[in-house]
Amino acid sequence: MKWPSLFSARPGKRYLRDYVRLVIGFYASLILLAGYQQVRLYEFGVLDSFLNSNLLLLLVHHLGFTALVAFFYAFVFKAIEKKRPGWGFRSAAGFFLALLLAEVLLTEYFIRVFDLAGREFASQLRGVFSPTQMVLTCAISLVVLGTAYRLAYRSSKRFYRAISGMYPFTILLFTLFLATLWSDRKPVNRNKVEFVGSEFIRALTAGEVYEGSDPNPFYRTWSPPDPLGPYVNWQEEEPHVVILLVEGLSRDFIGEDAPLRAFTPFLDSLRTQSLFWENYLSNARESSQAPMLVSGSLPQGPGGFTDAPHSPNRMTMFSLLRKNGYRTSFQYGGNASLNGWDRFLYEERLDELTDRKAFGSQYALQDPDAAGISLGYPDGDLFDRYLESYSAGSVPRLDILQTLSTSRPYLIPDADAYQDRVSQILDRSGLDARQRRIVRKNRDLIAAMAYTDRQIGKFLKKFSRLPAAGNTLFIITGTHRPLGLPASESLDQYRVPLLVYSPLLKGNRVFEQVASHLDVAPSILGSLSRYYGLQLPAQAAWMGGSLIPGESGRKEKPIPLYRDHSGLRGVIDGKTAYMDGRAIGLDGSLQPREAAGETGQEIESRFRFQKAAERYVLENNALIPESAAPYEKLIREPGKKEMVWIHSVFSGSDLDKAYDIARGLAFEGRRDRARLLCEYILTRVPGHVDSEILLGRIHAWEGDYRTAEDILQQVVQKYPVYPDGYSALLDVYFWSGQHQKAQYLEPAIKANLGGSNSLKDKMDRARRLLSQNQQ
Repeated sequence: MKWPSLFSARPGKRYLRDYVRLVIGFYASLILLAGYQQVRLYEFGVLDSFLNSNLLLLLVHHLGFTALVAFFYAFVFKAIEKKRPGWGFRSAAGFFLALLLAEVLLTEYFIRVFDLAGREFASQLRGVFSPTQMVLTCAISLVVLGTAYRLAYRSSKRFYRAISGMYPFTILLFTLFLATLWSDRKPVNRNKVEFVGSEFIRALTAGEVYEGSDPNPFYRTWSPPDPLGPYVNWQEEEPHVVILLVEGLSRDFIGEDAPLRAFTPFLDSLRTQSLFWENYLSNARESSQAPMLVSGSLPQGPGGFTDAPHSPNRMTMFSLLRKNGYRTSFQYGGNASLNGWDRFLYEERLDELTDRKAFGSQYALQDPDAAGISLGYPDGDLFDRYLESYSAGSVPRLDILQTLSTSRPYLIPDADAYQDRVSQILDRSGLDARQRRIVRKNRDLIAAMAYTDRQIGKFLKKFSRLPAAGNTLFIITGTHRPLGLPASESLDQYRVPLLVYSPLLKGNRVFEQVASHLDVAPSILGSLSRYYGLQLPAQAAWMGGSLIPGESGRKEKPIPLYRDHSGLRGVIDGKTAYMDGRAIGLDGSLQPREAAGETGQEIESRFRFQKAAERYVLENNALIPESAAPYEKLIREPGKKEMVWIHSVFSGSDLDKAYDIARGLAFEGRRDRARLLCEYILTRVPGHVDSEILLGRIHAWEGDYRTAEDILQQVVQKYPVYPDGYSALLDVYFWSGQHQKAQYLEPAIKANLGGSNSLKDKMDRARRLLSQNQQ
């Protein structure tokens, strides 16, 4: 066995060309290892063929890793050779061989569990290999790969002249590595040692790491609060709940001390008829996070809940109230898919998701911006459409409406009239010079807020005429504080109003306790449970607590505050806060005062735990156990083993191409593979309608009509003007003998599609068969 002679350097200095031959031998061994991985995965039935695009990408990534380590170790090689000729060569040979052994073990781990070992690779390997297996694997690898290494090294001698001309070689290596950064990286085609290294680097740069033993650090026994109970005249039937999330409505516009209250006269007057929270916070500085914060009391982690690598299991008002008989909806005049809301809401089994696709021709889009794009339908149309389609029926409702007219660039209807109104109010106001400058600088924003204020007033007036009005709770809050309004203190950037308005209230009340968006869901659920006996879980992972902290001796929960899609910024715990890297004390109005040293250390520790735990639960789907989720996911996320096959037949970001592959597989009769690829597409792009329809049809072809119906009912809700969804659902009703259900689709088909001949034929078929069954 001659490969150990690599370490027996001949007398004299070794040069870069000798080092390059070692690099070539290293890469040749990685090629052999890549082939081994492919063969093993093919044998296990994970891959459909040995030769596929995945093998090519794996070789590309091995090349990139080889280039990277060769680039950096070249400097070590030169330094050692300069001091001790021949020893630089020996060290390089040993270094590359050690990397090969590590790659072997990590590849074997991947083949067995279909996932990459990460920062905890030592314990992960011990969980799969016994010590004997590890030693044998290393020994066999030394023989096989060592021999291949030696052969490749010797064969490279014929390229001496070409290698000698590779100057500057280090620049070439680094260029090769950079080129691989743009290739498609998936676990099955990634260099395993490189992944472990990147995980260590990511952990170091990420800062705090969760090191607790509890797999679900936020999941705790829950005692539902009842903050609203004493202030509401509860009726025999459960109340309807309507939540208005007003884009950019900050505390500046509502309250006795609000400087801009004159521009939102309706909402400010509503305060005197409502329960009003003076020291209420939005938790985040972007409107995109508000639905998750308010409806689910959910952590946002490093980049927002909807940006989590997995769609975490959770509990929300949507799912828990729906399980208790409520009809649930989310209403928005814009595109719900832009912020990832659609995926989040579909997984909540929403009864109705209304966004701009659902508005008819009687409504007009807002004016387009400079790029020619309209945000959607203005707030007045949002409210009118909601009222037009409103039907209380025999079940209670939870409806969340999010406005958009107060979003940049503030292109509201009748903008000139509202601009003039702002000027008139400003002329007769008692604002000081600084506040006047703020109004002039933000004239478009304030005019838009005046428009939305007026539309909310008209909406509540119209709603009051509905039979359901007398048993409806309205919860009105702002999504966040607009960036254009200056704040004297960092916490002021998060201050928004909260009003609870209803004919059910016993009277108005002002609360000085500090609360946040995260407290809404557990508070509403708690009060409803107290008076109507809702079936709620005994354990939950709410980030918030009660809207009236401290009631009945209830312990206050820390309040996390987030940056703009860049993670946790601070946390409030009682009378202390940790913001922007420093601890501060707080008075009763959230104004800063000096914090005691010991208290400052405690709040900093709390902040670090919160940051680490949030990252952990979102990256590892560990918010709540899977068994505690109210619903199983309609779209199942493929498992690790299944992902290996998916990446072998599809690589890249063109999911339309993946759909074409899935459709071809379905027509070939390979429905299990087609279903798997559809599920993969829909976990990446929930709005890929053709994949949803194909998945629904596949379930129906396999006789699972219930799942097919659930999927396709969501399709026709989300895409009311897309005929293929109705066509597929009508087919499911036909195949399953549920002809009576077809009649419920007829109004939507007529309203959205008019006279579609193919759908008309299927509706006629359903009516004919229903008539035959009734005879």
